[in-house]
Amino acid sequence: MKRIAAVLLILLTSCSFSCPVSAIPPKETKTLICLDREYNFRAREEYLSVCSSSDHSAMIRPDGSLWMFGGNYEGQLGIGDIRYSYNAPIKVMENVEKVKLNDDITIVIKRDGSVWGFGRDIASTPKKLLQNAVDAAADVGALGYITSDGRAYLAPIGGAGRLDIAENAEEIFVEYNELEGQGFSQDSSEEAPAGQAFYYFVIIKHKDGTVCEYAVDENDKVTRRLLAEDVRDVSLNTSTAAYLTIVKKDGTVMYGTARGGLKSVNVPGCKEALASPEGLFVLKDNKTLWNIDKNLQYGEKVKLFSLPQARTAFMIYTNNSIELGSTVRADIDAFNAINRAGIKCYNMPMYDDIYKKTMEIVGNETDKYVQAKLVCQWIVDRITYEFNDHDQSGVEGFRQGTGVCAAYSNLAQIMLSYLDIPIADINGERHAWNIAIIDGVAVFIDLTNADYNPIGYMFDYPALTSAKTMCSNTYRETPYDDWAATEIRGAYDYGLIDEPLNSDMRTPINRLQFCSLVRAVIEQAKGKDIDKLISELGKSSVKVSFKDTTNKDVAALCRLGIINGTSETTFAPKDNLTREQAAKIMRGLAETLGQDVSAPTPRFSDSGKISSWAIPGVSFVAHNGIMKGKTNGFAPLDTLTTQEAIILCFRYFGNVKQ
Repeated sequence: MKRIAAVLLILLTSCSFSCPVSAIPPKETKTLICLDREYNFRAREEYLSVCSSSDHSAMIRPDGSLWMFGGNYEGQLGIGDIRYSYNAPIKVMENVEKVKLNDDITIVIKRDGSVWGFGRDIASTPKKLLQNAVDAAADVGALGYITSDGRAYLAPIGGAGRLDIAENAEEIFVEYNELEGQGFSQDSSEEAPAGQAFYYFVIIKHKDGTVCEYAVDENDKVTRRLLAEDVRDVSLNTSTAAYLTIVKKDGTVMYGTARGGLKSVNVPGCKEALASPEGLFVLKDNKTLWNIDKNLQYGEKVKLFSLPQARTAFMIYTNNSIELGSTVRADIDAFNAINRAGIKCYNMPMYDDIYKKTMEIVGNETDKYVQAKLVCQWIVDRITYEFNDHDQSGVEGFRQGTGVCAAYSNLAQIMLSYLDIPIADINGERHAWNIAIIDGVAVFIDLTNADYNPIGYMFDYPALTSAKTMCSNTYRETPYDDWAATEIRGAYDYGLIDEPLNSDMRTPINRLQFCSLVRAVIEQAKGKDIDKLISELGKSSVKVSFKDTTNKDVAALCRLGIINGTSETTFAPKDNLTREQAAKIMRGLAETLGQDVSAPTPRFSDSGKISSWAIPGVSFVAHNGIMKGKTNGFAPLDTLTTQEAIILCFRYFGNVKQ
């Protein structure tokens, strides 16, 4: 067998590593949200298991269906596209027995014993890796698996050969590790001398109840260490780093990392445990979830839980509702936990200068949403993104005017808490932002990115499906009419637009811009890239060749038959659209997505002015409430404005999702 380590060194040098919290967020990141009203944040559904990595999460239902959400930039959701993230569960596979996640890799064991994978170095759709396995796990190009006879192996993903690791195996975990001479045990031994470079640590729970660490070095030498005996359960949490948790039958829990070794604590009533940088999280027999290290309770009547980020707990309750509760930041030294409107948040320490400034900013304003915007605007204007010795602190960001993303989010949490607004500081491995509850609505707050884009960035977060974008500069520099405000905001929130189509939304939209809007509707509604839909419908070979544009959105919609050129060789991308032309396009969109487009002919005062070819389209949009008449009738020949186009697509998106 080719040495796995050598292969993976090449892979590692070509991969970008995860950035710490202080890293500058990518300017081009955009949120693509796929909302499903049936399986939303508060869906009442039965789940057998849940698990998470640093970026994505998975749930298995009793019928064996696998549902996934979260980060997808390496295709780790297995849905065929590569996008930043999805915040609602998407059905991926059937007949699933178990699933294991590691960073941007997903490994699935089906009920027939076959092992499937997707994500980094595999594929963006489920790919069968092997047959007849009882368990499997992967990390950075290597697959560990256990065959039906109890033999455990390590093999390159997509490569030939395998390394025999152990026998009598029951469960397996794999971690790539560049640390020298350090495994999960507390100290080195004669079997594994300090300084030897191990490439992998394979953690195996054996059928006799022992848990062992098998270190695989650069020469494929395997070294075994006994970590624990009489073990009931073992897990490896990769939410931010490799945190091993071992639960013994006597209630002892051993947990820690490769860097720090394993600690032991006795937890009476321990049902399930998972360690993270924030401490040991334990689900007890009485269905309460605790952080043992901080002696804090995070939920009652909890049935299942996982840790999608270092400071959050993804919980499914006994009534099958879902909650994502933020834990407290490590540098806050005084707080009292409270629970409001389904989101975990904390009372901040009283900093007199920050409290005084907060009250000064809001003045006599009583509307909570307006208060939040005023404070968030002040924070963005106050803090300059800068690395320094105190760049993680919201207090220092307030006083010195500098900091990184954690300073923005922490200061927002402090100041909005003073206004009695429930707010959580979401602090992940790559970025920090906030979620607040304002007037009963979940609001994403990402103040760091407000400095980079006048529209701001809306980072979705797993399991939240109803949100306003709360970014200080959002919409402010793009004029539109007041009557359009709510639906334009909804279009941003649902990912139909992520930047202004025009500097003034009251101006006409052109044909090319409208194609981009329609393409976004298709991808959000179907949860897949438009090119994949074109392929599935057998229309990839449809020839599209215009002299005046090579835009991919235009070509895609023409292949689908949703829109046509003005001639065989011209599209007229900069021409404006009329209202009746837009209506015809929306009907074509509905037909493409398999909707019933039958509708009675509407009666408008100017119906006689509607072109004969446009009547079916006008009938469809009017009957479904997608386009409404004006004071002078339908006004079929009026130019469609940008704000009208956005609202048209937003209404259609809401219609199709229902």
